[in-house]
Amino acid sequence: MTLTETLGYLLTIQKFITIPNFTENFYQKKWITILRILPILIFVFTAICDGIYAILYVNIPQLGEVSALAEFVIGVNLISDRLSITFILVQGVIVNGLHIRLLKSVKEFEDNLVSSKHPKKQKKCLSSNIYLILNIILNLAINSGFYVINNSDYDIAATIRHHLHVLGMLLSDFVILYLINFIKHISVLAILLLGQKNLNETETNKLFQNSFAFISRISLMNSTLGGMLLITFFQYILSSSLAVYFVVWLIFGTGYFPGKIFLILTCLIWILRSSIHIIYLSILGNNFENKIQKLSRLLSTRNPTENESSEVVEFNRNQFLMWSFHAETRILAGGYMAINNSGIFSILSFIVTCLVVLLQFKQMEDYSRLDNKIF
Repeated sequence: MTLTETLGYLLTIQKFITIPNFTENFYQKKWITILRILPILIFVFTAICDGIYAILYVNIPQLGEVSALAEFVIGVNLISDRLSITFILVQGVIVNGLHIRLLKSVKEFEDNLVSSKHPKKQKKCLSSNIYLILNIILNLAINSGFYVINNSDYDIAATIRHHLHVLGMLLSDFVILYLINFIKHISVLAILLLGQKNLNETETNKLFQNSFAFISRISLMNSTLGGMLLITFFQYILSSSLAVYFVVWLIFGTGYFPGKIFLILTCLIWILRSSIHIIYLSILGNNFENKIQKLSRLLSTRNPTENESSEVVEFNRNQFLMWSFHAETRILAGGYMAINNSGIFSILSFIVTCLVVLLQFKQMEDYSRLDNKIF
């Protein structure tokens, strides 16, 4: 299955966010590009305006009087998805040419693999579309919980703001699912290269050529997707940190109100959703790095077989060793942060640190309020 087939509807959605001018054909009319970019521009404008309004006028009647810190946490959570999509849109414009070049480059590489006797998987399970549908159901379930709790206090404007928030969450998840399935597919290509055995001299030369071409595309992938990875990672970590504090505040800082337990459970699902995405992405990045290192070891220690010329194999091996010292084999977010298992502990550390800092501010806020009552 090719990359465009693997991505499924996720690639279609990206055509309305970061690559409106991408087409599998050689030519696309300009009016189609304009129609693709128009919805996301309208969403960004209205969502940012609404997000500012939400921060200035945080209002959840069931919670009663809300402290300044709680208002800040709720407001930042409301606008984080919208800011993330805005930054990704800007990043998409900056690397638009690289993004299209990456997609076409992977397509060209896949064609070379097929012509080199590498098996091409024809079974279309399209797991990306299944993940997409499940994600939509999960987000609708989460946000319907907030809507059910507050619907009696919603007017038309509040209902529109709620749906903008739902759309912002969906778009953020669509971006991270796109990145996840992109990396998964590239990892599959690495597995195909690793599975080549009992090759003759011509096939060995082709294996070295394909491996050179494959690893050289990692830097292009980092240049294209690195910014999106960094923005998405930061947004999900921040959202998780603030949501954890919000749950703690709901449990210990508010009295009972109808739907409190349901709201807490909904927030916990929200935290779980964000955490699973970033942890799964970290694991994928770590597995990808391991596969590339395994491929490098395989080629750098390859010995000629009975059907191969020792001089040719040794020449290719030495060339690969010299080149591989300068090649990037990791997936980098923003050009410097490696996406691997070590990032999971950094993420957990960041969330705990944010929670501790927010709790300290909460304690200072409580002391200040107590002093005001005394005097």
